[in-house]
Amino acid sequence: MTSQIKRWPLTLDEEAEYICACITQYQKYYQGISIKLNANIASSCKSIEHDLLWPLLEDAFTCGIYGVKDPSVIFDIETQESKLIFSLRYKYDKHRRDERTAVTFLKFKEKLETSYPGRFVLCRKYQQDVYHLLLILNCYANYYY
Repeated sequence: MTSQIKRWPLTLDEEAEYICACITQYQKYYQGISIKLNANIASSCKSIEHDLLWPLLEDAFTCGIYGVKDPSVIFDIETQESKLIFSLRYKYDKHRRDERTAVTFLKFKEKLETSYPGRFVLCRKYQQDVYHLLLILNCYANYYY
């Protein structure tokens, strides 16, 4: 799946709607698999880098579904006037653990530190073979390249 959006950056609500559309496409592709999306999207004039969350989505669908007999992937997305809250939970295939998820997380964290220094909270944990990730991103000012 590749992005057809050419305008960069997007407002928080536009990016959240785009991410929701991507997840909906995955739901259609992975029919019969539990993929849940909870979204609470409010209008925002603050900007975010387009496709910032894409590596996390891709990782969830490759590590969270492939090889797991009864996968469940849950996404929570919320936007406020200047804040994006993104959470992700999925059953992790411990037999396929190839550290890709750890590398994706580290690269994502580096990207946030470069693009949004001091404006995010990012945490993750594994608990009983379930991967949890939480991102809270504050966009006090519009984002510019």
